[in-house]
Amino acid sequence: DRWHREVEIRRKSNLDVFVSVKTIERGVSIGLREREKKLVIGMRPFWCAAVRVGICWGLFQLAACSLANETCEEPPITLEDGVKRHYTVGVLAIRGPERAFIEWNKTFSTYLTQTAGRRFDPPISFSMEALDFVTLYTAVESKQIDFMYVNPSAFSCMESEYGAASLASLRNIRTVGENKYITTEFGGVVFSRADRDDLQSLQDIKGRTYAAASISGLGSGQAQFRVLRQNGLDYLNDPVQAIFTSNQGAVVNMVKNGEVDFGFVRTDQIEGMASRGGVEL
Repeated sequence: DRWHREVEIRRKSNLDVFVSVKTIERGVSIGLREREKKLVIGMRPFWCAAVRVGICWGLFQLAACSLANETCEEPPITLEDGVKRHYTVGVLAIRGPERAFIEWNKTFSTYLTQTAGRRFDPPISFSMEALDFVTLYTAVESKQIDFMYVNPSAFSCMESEYGAASLASLRNIRTVGENKYITTEFGGVVFSRADRDDLQSLQDIKGRTYAAASISGLGSGQAQFRVLRQNGLDYLNDPVQAIFTSNQGAVVNMVKNGEVDFGFVRTDQIEGMASRGGVEL
């Protein structure tokens, strides 16, 4: 699944989003990796082997019952001796580890343990580990995590390098003011303070500073790099300084506080912070 997302130009009182960014993304957010010969989960897309072990099969059954609003009455899936009982879900913490824990720990630790975990005999358990753009790749390489919740760009790298396969994608519910929106896609924005009259176009990035989450981030890095290149600019050579924070909230605050000229963040990052009182629009 591929789609194009074009972000409408928006103007704000203290943050001015003045560039429309178009990006392409793959509609996959959760991946599995291949783990040992006894438990091979993560073959080519949307297929799980080792049904006799049953980890993937149990998760698919749980998802099917949830979609149908039904209770699964099937007997527990018996696990063979030697199969691990605990699984770690690595979460790409684009807003920092503390925020990731608040947003996702109940889902990936408590909920999965109480629902999917009870589908097995003996029961299995899950825990969440917050990762940044550096530790994500080392955690996969060193086999510290079993599942991952990441953006489409990071998943594509994991699919190519480690044979990860998709399990599910995400639909976000975002509240902006009194309105709620369901989003299934995202892009990125380039923004500055609205009172910076000297910043009117992408060309103004020459000789100035910007902050982004990571050079490997999709909505807070790669989407903007692509547009810069389309406009004859180099995201490393044309600015006088590029700062990578591993935290998109920090990017917004750096622009707001005048620490950098431009910020690169994913769509709805600014609106999300505003809904939580972190920034005023």
